[in-house]
Amino acid sequence: MSEEARQLFWHLGAKRASWRVFKVTMSAINAADIERLQDVSPDWLNTLKTLTHVALVQDVTHADGKRSYLEHPKPQCSSQVLRRFLHERNPVCRAQLISSDRQPQRREPRYAYRSQVSLAHPEQGTLKGQLIDFSSGGLNVTLKQPFQGARDDIVSISLDAFVNIDPRAPLIDMPYQVIRVSPKRDNIQLKLTTESPNTRRRQYLRRLIEHNQDKLTVLDERLPDPPLVWAMHQLLLTRLTVQPYFVRRDNGALSVSAVGINLPPSRLHRFLERAGGGRQLSFYPVFGDKILTRTHEVTRPSQPLNELVREYFVWVDIQADKVRAVHTFADSEFESDDARRKFIQLAQKGGAFAVIRNRMTSLAHAEQDINPSQLSALLKRDTHKARQLEDEFISLCAYGELVDVTDEVLMRLGR
Repeated sequence: MSEEARQLFWHLGAKRASWRVFKVTMSAINAADIERLQDVSPDWLNTLKTLTHVALVQDVTHADGKRSYLEHPKPQCSSQVLRRFLHERNPVCRAQLISSDRQPQRREPRYAYRSQVSLAHPEQGTLKGQLIDFSSGGLNVTLKQPFQGARDDIVSISLDAFVNIDPRAPLIDMPYQVIRVSPKRDNIQLKLTTESPNTRRRQYLRRLIEHNQDKLTVLDERLPDPPLVWAMHQLLLTRLTVQPYFVRRDNGALSVSAVGINLPPSRLHRFLERAGGGRQLSFYPVFGDKILTRTHEVTRPSQPLNELVREYFVWVDIQADKVRAVHTFADSEFESDDARRKFIQLAQKGGAFAVIRNRMTSLAHAEQDINPSQLSALLKRDTHKARQLEDEFISLCAYGELVDVTDEVLMRLGR
């Protein structure tokens, strides 16, 4: 994109609720990776050999940063210059999706059942379709014509076949919410809304399932193959561009107890190393002397937040290869956009500058994640170390990831 086209794209896109900013990092899979995976997942080796790259896609959208994209003067060029970036309306994706979560995701079993259904959409009107499977709270429907609605739309469903069997069945004009639309738009999945009339309908469907268990076929949930997930996990871990860390609470005091490191070091790794004087990683640029106040929302013992996301503008003032001072401002601490820009100018003139996004999540009962077999093996060899390991996990109260978003921030601020 030219600068003019890019700024036009910002003005058109950043106003919308669907606006997202993604950071993509590509790295090649080499022979050493494949060799290491032979012991991890030998049955999948032929499949893994066909892979050439690993791409990490990170959502770095900052809700408060959307206005920065709109502060640039809107170009006078026509929006037609953006047409070459349009996607097809109904793309067909051939990528295979493999979930990394080996735990069942369904709240209740699904049952295969073929029957005719009627669907009414507020704009498209009445559609005919066929039920593929159902549960007391959801439906999987194939339609005879493409669905023109979107995810989260509310539609009205009538289970015609069930009503023909029992005319008193409360299964007419039931409000369902669309939760998934296939690429070809001929298959949709829906869930029953939480409106009070639907409680009686859900109970009816539940009783119907219970009374016909011997006639219904349960559809097993397709779970990922553990060796394949482990292999992909290995490929991913060595290429993480984030800086993961754990926070522990010891007698009320908080500290960063463990940090994940990949080699060769990332740009963020080197920045934190420079802040530490070149000898060790320093988290001072993020927390300074305020680790308690900057993390208390997710580390407090009672009712912690599930997630906390903040951006920090950091200037490491370096002279003669020595760190003189570290200046850190949270994005919300700047009085104005001009103050933010002046800080960036000063930082870029003398020393090292970075914008770091800190994403933290609360941890509870981390000791439950210790592998029982490994802990048992350690107990047999050294009881003291096993207890020490368990105590360390019990003291963990938060997990965090630092992401380098310097390029995105400088671009949207026009620096």
